[in-house]
Amino acid sequence: AILADNHGRRLTLVISSLITFFGCMILIFSQGLWMAAMGLLMCGMGSDSTLTVLSSVVAECCEDNLRQKTSSIVQGAFTVGALLVTLFYYLYEDWKITTIYCLSIPAFINAAVIIIFVKESPMYLIIASP
Repeated sequence: AILADNHGRRLTLVISSLITFFGCMILIFSQGLWMAAMGLLMCGMGSDSTLTVLSSVVAECCEDNLRQKTSSIVQGAFTVGALLVTLFYYLYEDWKITTIYCLSIPAFINAAVIIIFVKESPMYLIIASP
């Protein structure tokens, strides 16, 4: 929240998406358990930041009835994605490639498109205006 207020939501989303992307790349090319753990940690940190910023955008931009439904869908989608990574690990021998095609690439494209439509926070607009 502090980063989004002081530097804007778009920059915060870009940074958190890049953290998630680099975490996915570390996870994909990991050679051992520690490297995979660092990749998963970075994926979690980046996606959690993205979820926080998107929740604040939904809280400001949606009406009361739509706000609860939209927030539930966004949080549910993040949970389903995390469960799918675990499921792919158990189902497929080459789970890294499957994770790239089914989760990482669509999530990165989705984040890149969402950035276009995100409105900046009022506090950032007040600070950034001359």
